[in-house]
Order: sequence, then C-alpha cells, then structure tokens
Amino acid sequence: MNLRLQSLWRIPTGLAVGYLAWNGTHPAILMLALVMPLLVMKSPNRATAGLTALAYYLGSAWDLPHGAAVFFGNNLGTGLLNTASGYALWIGASLALSLPWWALWTSQHQWRGLRLLLALILVALPPIGIVGWAWPLTATGLVLPGFGWLGLGLMAFWLVFLASMPASKQAMSVLLAALSFLIFLPVALVQRHDPAPLWKGQDTQLGWGSGSLYWVEMYGHTQMLKSYAQRLAPHHALLLPETVGGEWQSILPLWRYESARLKAQHSTVLMGVRQTYPQGYDNCLAAIGQHQGIKYCQRVPVPVSMWQPWDQSTSAHPHWFSHPVFKLGNQTIAPLICYEQLLVWPVLQSFLHHPDLILAPGNSWWSRQTHLPQIQIKAVHAWGRLFGVPVITAMNY
Repeated sequence: MNLRLQSLWRIPTGLAVGYLAWNGTHPAILMLALVMPLLVMKSPNRATAGLTALAYYLGSAWDLPHGAAVFFGNNLGTGLLNTASGYALWIGASLALSLPWWALWTSQHQWRGLRLLLALILVALPPIGIVGWAWPLTATGLVLPGFGWLGLGLMAFWLVFLASMPASKQAMSVLLAALSFLIFLPVALVQRHDPAPLWKGQDTQLGWGSGSLYWVEMYGHTQMLKSYAQRLAPHHALLLPETVGGEWQSILPLWRYESARLKAQHSTVLMGVRQTYPQGYDNCLAAIGQHQGIKYCQRVPVPVSMWQPWDQSTSAHPHWFSHPVFKLGNQTIAPLICYEQLLVWPVLQSFLHHPDLILAPGNSWWSRQTHLPQIQIKAVHAWGRLFGVPVITAMNY
C-alpha cells in the first residue's frame, strides 16, 4: 500500500507535464512531452499508468472546455449545456487517448518498450487518432531538427530503450534521460524557422461568422481581404485564414477583377472557403489569381462541432486520406487546416509525399482567449522543423 501511495506523484506530474509542454509560452518547453511515455509505462501498476496518461491529456487540452463553450454558444444555446458540452469533449477525448496506455501497461520490463511503441502508434492513427492531439513525439522536431523520418525513428528507439530498462537499473535510466535532456536543450532553445521568401501568411481579426455570413457582411469581409491581396508583390503568394473567404461560388464574382490582376502579375492568394451542398459542406482551401480553383478540402473536420455524422445535412464532409498534398506551380504543398495541425496521421501522410512547404490556415475566433491557437502553431512548427520544411500560418481571431 505504501508503494502505491508513493507512486501517486506520477498523476499530478502527468498533469503538469501535459499542461506545461503544450500550453507553455516558449516553444522549447514542448520537450517535456517526451517524458510522458516513460512516466506512464514505468508506473508500478496499471491504474497509476492509466490515470497518469489521463492527467497528461487533460493538462494538454486544459483550455478546451472554455473554448468549446464559446463555440457552442452559437450552436447549442447557452448556459449549462455549453459548459457540459465542453467538459464532455475534454474528458471523453482524454479518456480515449489514455485507454491504450492503460491497456498496454505491463510490469515485465522486457515488453515495456514495445508496448510503449504500440501505444504511440494507436493514439496517432484512426480511430483514436481522430482526437490524437498532444502526441509526445511531436517534440522530436525541437531536438532533432531536419532529421525527418530518421529523427522519429531515433527518438522512438531511445524511448523504447529507456522504458525497457529493469527496475534494478532505475537510477541509470533516470540518469540517461536527464543527460539526454541536457544535451538536447541547447538545440531546442535555438528557434530557427526555414524561410519561404515568396510566401506570406496574413492573420485577420474578423471574429465569429467567417464562412457563414450574410451577403452584405461577406462583401465587407471580401473588401478587407482584397486590401491584403493588393499589397502582394508580383510572383508572390499570400495565405489567408480558414473559412474567411466565405461561400466559394458566391464570392467568385467579388474577386473577378482582383483575380485577373493577380494572374497578370503571376501572384496567388490562397484562402479558406466553404463549398455547400444539399447535404453538408466541404471546408476547403481555394486559390485566387494565377492558380485559381479549389486546391484542398479538409481531411479531418473537428468532431462534433464540424463533423456531425448523426446529421449529414449540416455536417462538414471528412475527406480522410484524400489529397494529402497539392501542386502550386512547381511546389508541392502540404495543407493542414486548423484541427489537422493538432493531429499526427494527416501530417505524416502529407510528409510521405515530400512537400516543399506547409500551409497552416486556422480560424480561432472561438479560442482566441485560450492557449489553443498557440498549441496549433507550436505543433505545426515542430513538424516543419523536424522535416526541414518552411511553415506558413494564417489565423483568424
């Protein structure tokens, strides 16, 4: 009983690691996420392992209940229903993510490393991976920049090795983990982003309603977006946030003359738009100017708020494994719209195609008073750093 009580420190530590790694202000603090698999798998019993994993995921998405309540304020009414919906999403997703860690925990050290690896895979891939945020190996980009797939493999091997060490070598495993942290820390503290000189991302402050406005409001939004496009130099490209363009077919006439001007100077504006159908809609990235047209539709819309399989009439269509990259001139682009930036498998699927650039538009009007936009940006920059690929972001607040 004493031993069990002594091991309970892992649970609040898991909460602190999850919160600090993903909500901390400095990008380098994401390194702490690499501690999570060891903290969980080296627990003395299954219950502690499961609760530690649960605490980590609850900490990583600490602001989700507040953000969800703001979002659902415009969809489900007000008051207790909004709060309950936010907490249900937060706890439900965290339970789903902690389940593999609980199920795969073992007291046999020789199997612990392989089970750790399997847990990492299960929380990264569908179906659990549909809510697979706060993946510990995302932090690999901070400590092994430019190593790509090899870096992921090396970090996974290192965690497997440390987890497999027997209890008799506990002090040695702690020492090795601490030494590796000290070695990697100077690398993580150097924040260098690969340049993309012909690209620019533009944040906006358009608030709620982007993508679902009345005609007069959309006309005003379009005029503001045009003002950004008019500053674009020849042969350059501009990224605007998710959904700010509005309904694709409706806005095309508003962009006709600006599109012709952009095409004449070999420039392109990419922005988030909606394509609405009799049953549901697509959340897309469209180009105006030289490469005009729909370029990408979101593979993973946000569950519950956008993807609603119980109501196809209002649901965003998931495109799952379709079109992980698209071509823009001679560049291969990896698009990650908003929620996809938090996940693992859409990112890795895109990197199978060796992209030259990551485009990461988002719409954070509902979470602008939380850490959630910062978490998205932190994650996508870590992936870009790992694979040595420039990242262009554009957020609406």
